[in-house]
Amino acid sequence: MLLHKSDKAALIWKDEVISYNQLLLNITKYTTLFDPANTSKIAVFAENKPEWVYAFYSGFMTSSVLIPIDFMLPVDDLNYILNDCKPEVIFYSNETKDKVETALNNFDLSITKINIDEF
Repeated sequence: MLLHKSDKAALIWKDEVISYNQLLLNITKYTTLFDPANTSKIAVFAENKPEWVYAFYSGFMTSSVLIPIDFMLPVDDLNYILNDCKPEVIFYSNETKDKVETALNNFDLSITKINIDEF
């Protein structure tokens, strides 16, 4: 990964400045939310926010294939994508929770669901 420890600003979200040190710490915390040994694909289905970045980069840290999904997609499209790529993990938000629950009702495989707003 190309991120390096530093006190410099990595992200600015609203009035919050997140340093590279904080960014790396949060990414590392997100990698503890799933089993990297049994995860090869991670979907991220949430609106833009720092937690989205943490979830996405947790996939880089675990050498997983990343599937960023536009949070404005309708449930039918989400269902199609999930059934096509079959991720073992999906990160989602409170805003996308209902769509994820509806899409996963038709999903035959086991998938670890992680709400980034509850972590």
